[in-house]
Amino acid sequence: MKTLQKIIAGIALTSALTFGYKANAQEQNVLVPTKVSTETSAINNKDVSGVPFQRVEAGNDAWSFKYDINMKLKPSDCPVNVGMLSLNKLYSNKNTSIGAEIFQVGKFNEKDIWFVDAFIAKKMGDISLMLDYGKGLQKDRQSKDYVIATLKHPKFSLEGCAYPQGSVLEKNVKTLWCGFGSYKGDNVYASLGNKVQTGYASAGLYGFKDFGQLLFGMKTRDNGDIWIKSQTALGDVNQAFFSKEMFEIASEYFAMPAYFPMHFSPISTRGNIALKLEYKKNSGVPQTEIMLATDKTPVQIGLGVNTSYQNNSSISNVAIELYKDFKLGKKFTGSIEGRYNNRTKETTGYLKMKYNI
Repeated sequence: MKTLQKIIAGIALTSALTFGYKANAQEQNVLVPTKVSTETSAINNKDVSGVPFQRVEAGNDAWSFKYDINMKLKPSDCPVNVGMLSLNKLYSNKNTSIGAEIFQVGKFNEKDIWFVDAFIAKKMGDISLMLDYGKGLQKDRQSKDYVIATLKHPKFSLEGCAYPQGSVLEKNVKTLWCGFGSYKGDNVYASLGNKVQTGYASAGLYGFKDFGQLLFGMKTRDNGDIWIKSQTALGDVNQAFFSKEMFEIASEYFAMPAYFPMHFSPISTRGNIALKLEYKKNSGVPQTEIMLATDKTPVQIGLGVNTSYQNNSSISNVAIELYKDFKLGKKFTGSIEGRYNNRTKETTGYLKMKYNI
């Protein structure tokens, strides 16, 4: 771990020198965050109850800090915490930027894994390239490396990740592969990818004021698990969601390794009227959900039917989702949502808060 400590100290020193230089030049105080946000999830069902995680996030264009505190779920053990410090502009000019990141996965004990990451991004006309290399270090265990390469164009993207279960310099090391490719037309989006044993595909329509559509599906080859979801909105649709930028984020999240879970807001936020069709098969048990929602009520609401199929029979019951965003003053915003599945007797909640400094 001494090597890790030296690397972290070197990055911290470089960061301090970089930030100090910019501060002396009176460009801006890059140490001060421009936003601080939190996300809190809660769950209660017949198997577990508690707060799966509490997220705290702060930063600006030059740096960001994110930490997920995974709290205890009764009666299961607490999952590990995940933390990340990103220095996004150790060097930056018009077409090139170099940055570094430090990940911590664990509970600050001998089982922790630390990842030290460095990346370089280059823009050449309409094309953006990025190369990212990370090394994972764990006490008394073999290191784990990864390499990510990205090519982005206004009309298409290609991204791939090699995740050796050891050093990239070693021979005969098992490597996990992830990646996706996407097409981004004027109003059409499509992507195809794979994360280790899970294949992923999506298609969407965006850029229309009163119509939006996103369909994605994934299948895990080794156990047969399937997830297919369609979201359709009519009337003053959510342009932030039905956009090629958001569809690209979703493709990257589902097709590439992710240490931090991403929460997507419920179907009622998609437009004046929205329809969700969903099919899942986990451990050989299929289930479906059909939900109709609207954002025209004081508290946005989605109402649907959730069905499970087992032993040549089906069990159905009501599922309901509620959502409300709020704003306090000019700088403080947030949202709160809840979901109840009467078939499984599961209740979940989510609270997001953000303060723009």
